[in-house]
Amino acid sequence: MHETPYAFSDEVLNGFKKMFGKFFGTNHLVREGWLSYQVSMQVKPQPDGGVGICFHSGAMVMFKTMLEMGEAGMPAAMQMNEENRPENLWEGFRNSLADEIDAELLDQYKKAFYGGCWFISALWFTTKDEDEQRAVEIMAALRDEISKFRINIKQWLVSEAKPRPAYMFLEFDDLLVRGEKQELFKQCFNRCYAAVSVSYEFEKQKCDAFWRFDERFHEQGIEILYERFAYAMAMIADRFHKDCVELYDDLAEAQKKGGTFATFLSGSVDEVFNRSIRDMGFDHATLAYYEEDYLDEAYDEFWDSHKELKAQVIAVRNSFDDEERTFLHGFSDNDRDTGDLETDNRDCLHMMRICKRWQKVDVEKFLTATKREYLPMMIKLFIAKPKEDIFADKPSAK
Repeated sequence: MHETPYAFSDEVLNGFKKMFGKFFGTNHLVREGWLSYQVSMQVKPQPDGGVGICFHSGAMVMFKTMLEMGEAGMPAAMQMNEENRPENLWEGFRNSLADEIDAELLDQYKKAFYGGCWFISALWFTTKDEDEQRAVEIMAALRDEISKFRINIKQWLVSEAKPRPAYMFLEFDDLLVRGEKQELFKQCFNRCYAAVSVSYEFEKQKCDAFWRFDERFHEQGIEILYERFAYAMAMIADRFHKDCVELYDDLAEAQKKGGTFATFLSGSVDEVFNRSIRDMGFDHATLAYYEEDYLDEAYDEFWDSHKELKAQVIAVRNSFDDEERTFLHGFSDNDRDTGDLETDNRDCLHMMRICKRWQKVDVEKFLTATKREYLPMMIKLFIAKPKEDIFADKPSAK
């Protein structure tokens, strides 16, 4: 039988409930804990500085740990063990920080992190005897409050952490965490709408004479634009998946979030093209580019019978210098450029889809344009914050 440590004795927990009980179930419980922690510090930290972020990080990590223990069926998710002790949780968090941090500041970070861990643990002990409905309300409010800190915490980690790529799509991850899938679709749709609108006008200026000459050229132009845009959005989804791996260090979680985001993004692309350009039955090409099914037997058979096409695609890919081989130009960490796997990349997938639909294609000209013009333009347009919210209420006409 483990003894309850003094930090969670009845005396301490009663004092905790007396001080913070009135905030249980509100959206500012952790904030009240942080304000109380600040009062206890001899040197007052900056309001939005690293010490506060570390307190909230400790709260977030401990909350996640407690939830996982509960799901695993551990008795009341209460008993501290070696894995979930604050010092071990701190070690995982410390690895994300820069190596060179002033010792005094690092000590403040560590103590604040421990404080956040203790605050959540104390809350858990204090509410274990609440009736089920009340306990659910308290934990739901706590979950919502903590999720609001996630973006600030991640952004701070980006600035304080060891050098690593910037996280580009934190807002999408936060929407997934909060389960706000309708809002996720709206944001994807608004960004796609803005990007497609500009891309379509760009294409129209280049091809308007052909489009007006024969409507079939217009339809072909829309289909090709859709293929290029789907490729570009697959690179967006691929980058989001990479961000998730960086953030969670959990491949299964990253795969799940990446797949969900790619599905919503793919649906948004189809809706935008079908509704705002022309309904041509477009159906989840973005998802096909994102999932990269290179193990399909038909895929191997196609490239076994198209050696010249394969050589042309490889030549275009090899025309890019090392510093150009970024996601803006359609390069991914999953690409393979040697041996039997040299067709395992989205450029080969892109050209297979194009050449199956249209046989006479100048591969060098077409693929170079895709990678050097269209992908960077479309990706940057999506990343930019859209000026218009398609779903916002429009002012009524007087």
